[in-house]
Amino acid sequence: MERRVPLPTFLLSMWLLLPVTAIHAQSSSSVVLEPASIHLGSVGHGHKQILEFSLVNQTKGEITIDKIRPTCGCMKMLPHDLRIPLGPAESRSYRCEVSLGRGWGSFYKKIEVSVRGQATLFLPVEARFHPGFRISALEMVFATAVGLEIPESRRTIEIFNESGGPPPRITELRTEDPRWKVRLGKTLEDRIVIEVSASSEFARGRIIGKVHGKCNDLPFIIPLRGRAFQHVIHEPQAWNLNQINKTGFCQKTLKIRRADGKPVRVLSARVDLSRAPAGLDVSVTPRSLDDGSVELRAYVADPLPLKTGGLFGKITVVLDSADEKELVIDLLGLIRIGGPKR
Repeated sequence: MERRVPLPTFLLSMWLLLPVTAIHAQSSSSVVLEPASIHLGSVGHGHKQILEFSLVNQTKGEITIDKIRPTCGCMKMLPHDLRIPLGPAESRSYRCEVSLGRGWGSFYKKIEVSVRGQATLFLPVEARFHPGFRISALEMVFATAVGLEIPESRRTIEIFNESGGPPPRITELRTEDPRWKVRLGKTLEDRIVIEVSASSEFARGRIIGKVHGKCNDLPFIIPLRGRAFQHVIHEPQAWNLNQINKTGFCQKTLKIRRADGKPVRVLSARVDLSRAPAGLDVSVTPRSLDDGSVELRAYVADPLPLKTGGLFGKITVVLDSADEKELVIDLLGLIRIGGPKR
């Protein structure tokens, strides 16, 4: 007499076998990266290094590599050929150049590897910029005036110990342009102060520079930027109205003053928008202050445009001044329709 296995028992036994089959299929068709991750350790600014990694085919057939792409512009794959398939049990090496910037703290990016018919692989690349230390600002902003030293031409920045321990050791402090001066300031309990000054010899317009040095033997770079004014100074140097979601006066204002402390008189101020949502109407109103400076306020007229978008333009300010007749100031902002201001 033929013995029959009950259908529920048969299905249960087949279900129990499924995970084993799936595991074996997965292990026999895997593609792996070696190493599984890359850690550069402690690094300074401008660090460059060639990274090497391999793709290992652990499947029983050929695989096609569709793409190898770093997820950050600071990493660049060196020349390689993806047209040749990778055979069974074959390994192929690749090289990538990493050029790090000016961060402080952790660095974490990935190299993405796309293999046809396989899940995308990721190779993490990690580093630590100046571990244990931070900086009070990522850049320094200055203003200068012709023939005069003004408060905005001198700035300080601090590098401090995150844990409250001893301050870092700063060495090889320098600038590339003699019109920038840099020196060590006070050494405090857990931080050190760096003082930078901009010369009044800069020609009118934008000014840029860099401070170079070493923090506990690791290189660091501090970007310097700003504007060399003639006799009349405006703050901020570019007027950002930020997000605008209603008509009326904007919260952000701009202040105009003379470097020599004499009163400023504004005859007119005109807004010229080079790009903005259709229908946007922005005007500027000057207001004299008790200290002799002038405050500009931006006014957004009704109706507010129905489309979200950025605004860019220039403000031309005509002055009642013998030595400087006109200022041209960058204007920018964002019209955001709907929702509260963020």
